[in-house]
Amino acid sequence: MAAPTRSCIYRIVNNSSKKHNITNGTCRQNQHRTAICQALSFEKFGIRTVGSSSNIGQIDGGTRTETTHGKVLQISRAVQSYLQKADEHDKMLAHHQKEFDLGKRYLAKMMGADPQNFSQQDIDEAISYLLPSGLFSKRARPQMKPPAEVFPHRKAAEFDNSGRPYHFLFYTGLPNYYDLMHTVACKIEDLPHRPAPESTNSKFLESSDWLSQKALESHLVENIKEQQYERFKRLITKLAEHPKAALEKEFLMKYRVPLSSGHWSAALPSIQVEDEMERRYVQVEGKRKNATAKITLWERGTGVMNINGRGLADFPELYQREQIMTPLAFVDKIGAVDCEGVVEGVGESSRAGALRLALSLGLAAFESQTTQEQMRQAGLLTRDPRKREREKPGQKGARAKKTWKKR
Repeated sequence: MAAPTRSCIYRIVNNSSKKHNITNGTCRQNQHRTAICQALSFEKFGIRTVGSSSNIGQIDGGTRTETTHGKVLQISRAVQSYLQKADEHDKMLAHHQKEFDLGKRYLAKMMGADPQNFSQQDIDEAISYLLPSGLFSKRARPQMKPPAEVFPHRKAAEFDNSGRPYHFLFYTGLPNYYDLMHTVACKIEDLPHRPAPESTNSKFLESSDWLSQKALESHLVENIKEQQYERFKRLITKLAEHPKAALEKEFLMKYRVPLSSGHWSAALPSIQVEDEMERRYVQVEGKRKNATAKITLWERGTGVMNINGRGLADFPELYQREQIMTPLAFVDKIGAVDCEGVVEGVGESSRAGALRLALSLGLAAFESQTTQEQMRQAGLLTRDPRKREREKPGQKGARAKKTWKKR
């Protein structure tokens, strides 16, 4: 049987089970010859169509276009739906961007500034000046941001016009995440075979930390679980601890965020050296409410905790001992330091908080700047400002009031 030629008649069945003849690649039904490609902006998404709008028709509920060779290019409903939503999303962003630019211009004129050189920092300062707010949550305060920062990012098309995915890990559900894990694993395997760098120093990782789970999700444009995030941190930390990690400095810094440096480091105690054992130690004081803890902390210890000459007997409750051991567990120094000191004041909880702050400050003096910043962000180096609220005149207590009777 001879192969069909271009002059053959193709029969294509649509959703309504009607048969339409297409001769030489041209649809006979005029009602389907509409400018669908122009409405959906196919060319903007990489789908090229040839000819006028009369060369566009419908095949099985999808869109089809005619190429230069007379063949029919079928576009599935999924692609058509995606392109419609993407086009609506782009129009929405363009509309809000136009309003943002207009509002920015008006705001600059109100503040007597040049609209062309009015930065985002100037906008934030103007909003806080014109609309002062005492709300505790910053998210509840009035703000004016570009639409690209307010609205979530939208993934680009992950499939071609026939519906086939571009990425080979598309069906894992998280192609970007698993592609990143695959890239890190390949770099770990390749590093031993690469020449040694000029400097094996990994100090470039100091004063920075790995991206948080939320930041990584924003970078990948995918939602990942906490377990998957921890797996990513373990794998990329293994790459960062490699002796030749300096070769991948540029790649590693993509997934690290600089730590903010504060003035709290000046409050850390100075390190002293014991003459006999040549052990380093610090003398530090911590306070909470009316309680005060004065301790001496030694490095290279055996885990001895001697408080008021009674060990931890002054803290019988489990939650109090957990509070005291939190800074030691945070820096993984349980059983590695010795502590001796005196805790004074009223209230077991207050004394436990004072001792915890003293231990945290003493341990931070021995740690690197990165660990100190992590301890600060965890709240271990900040004194608890809470105090007992005073009683009010005419009331039974700080908040309690007398029973009100109408008669």
